[in-house]
Amino acid sequence: MRKQFYFVLGLGLLVSADAALAQSAAAGVAAGKEVVDIIRSLTGGGPCTRHLYNKSNSFWLFTGSGGSGMCEKGCAIAPNTAIPISYSTTSMSIDLQGPGYHDGFTVTGRGDCVYIQHNGNTGKAVLNDPANGDIVLIN
Repeated sequence: MRKQFYFVLGLGLLVSADAALAQSAAAGVAAGKEVVDIIRSLTGGGPCTRHLYNKSNSFWLFTGSGGSGMCEKGCAIAPNTAIPISYSTTSMSIDLQGPGYHDGFTVTGRGDCVYIQHNGNTGKAVLNDPANGDIVLIN
């Protein structure tokens, strides 16, 4: 009987891996980049991974555009959590919805990752901080 190991990747994606893959992933931690490559191969991940930090006291809804492979039907983001965002394409849109807030943004490739396009102050959604492609949700 094969033992199964489970990894939580991306926005709540649960991936099952057998012992050999889990051992490869563990060995990759010491080697660095190999773990990222394993995760990308499992999730179909793209050019980079950034983070969504929900520093608010409320749930938010994060939605990626159709074909993005990222929360296309919407993902609820719990208060005071941080989750990885795996951008699989550099041409998409995202939608953010929280208490008293609802806005959509275009994501484009820039440098080694992506940039979330916006015009000026974005209110409760701080974009591209601390790195391009990151999102910080606040009260």
